[in-house]
Amino acid sequence: MLAARIAQFLHRSEPHQTELFALADDVGQLLEAAAERYSGLIIAKLAQPMAIATPEQDYHSVDINHIDAVQARSIGVETLACHAVTHLQLDQKLTALGFNKIDAAAAPGSIIGRMISPGSELQTHDWLQSRTCLGELLDHDYGSTSLTRLYTISDTLLKHQAALEAFLAVQEQTLFDLNRSIVLYDLTNTYFEGQCAQNPKAQFGRSKEKLKCCPLVTLGLVLDGDVFPLSSQLFPNNASEPATLALMLDGLPGKNPLPSEKPVIIMDAGIASADNIAWLIERGYLYLVVSRERDVQDPGDQNNAVLVRDTGQNKVSVYRRVDAETGETRLYCYSDQKAKKEQAIRNR
Repeated sequence: MLAARIAQFLHRSEPHQTELFALADDVGQLLEAAAERYSGLIIAKLAQPMAIATPEQDYHSVDINHIDAVQARSIGVETLACHAVTHLQLDQKLTALGFNKIDAAAAPGSIIGRMISPGSELQTHDWLQSRTCLGELLDHDYGSTSLTRLYTISDTLLKHQAALEAFLAVQEQTLFDLNRSIVLYDLTNTYFEGQCAQNPKAQFGRSKEKLKCCPLVTLGLVLDGDVFPLSSQLFPNNASEPATLALMLDGLPGKNPLPSEKPVIIMDAGIASADNIAWLIERGYLYLVVSRERDVQDPGDQNNAVLVRDTGQNKVSVYRRVDAETGETRLYCYSDQKAKKEQAIRNR
């Protein structure tokens, strides 16, 4: 029956061709899926160019106004992603980390799938099997890759996260001569639609998407000056933002080909606590941060103040001051409308 159904798929474009039998039960559906996949493999094989020693003239009529698309799949972005994987030598690193041949093929499928069509393992599995020609580009049949293997490969990649991030950071620096003199660090959060009862890091709390009913996790991300990621980490949603800085930056020297050159650390007020500033100074980092301190003086009253914007309704002034005790250079900014807004908040 399987062979007969495959033959039907291979010749279904012929006129007056009808189905040999109808398929309705679960076994029939499995048989239908297998017949469609194997016929697709046969079609792909037969589509390869063949060397003909003495080609003969053979004319056929073609209807240029009609096209039948069978198993249409995307290829453009996949080609670029495979090019990147090759130049980053990711496949060689996976082999060095102990990935077997099947897992070394499943890993790029999971990674590239998240790049092109972000989603769960279930969504990525459907994308690999039905909507992309990544398998042809990597010479791997993702039709035989089970959903369980995608879940397993995600866990394996996570286990080697630190080694992979360090390797890719060095490879990217070599390829692109990146600016590693500046490092940006920030946090964000993402949510789960389920209860995540088995995930201890998923906690309810303040959501940047305003989804207070969903469990959240916090993502910490370190970027270089060219916005290439250096490292990442998942934290519980109730994790203290300032407490994450040392954990994220401690591994930076191993991800910078020039570890003797300390980068400038840039972060916002949520992370720039007094303890974190002291930690950066102690380790010789320069830093550019949004201070938690308030300066009530109007920059317009300072001798070195500069008016940077005047819209008629709002004036924005800045002035620079060097702290004699710490040696810090501080840039103060004052906005008329911002001052009125803060006063209104205090009054309310």
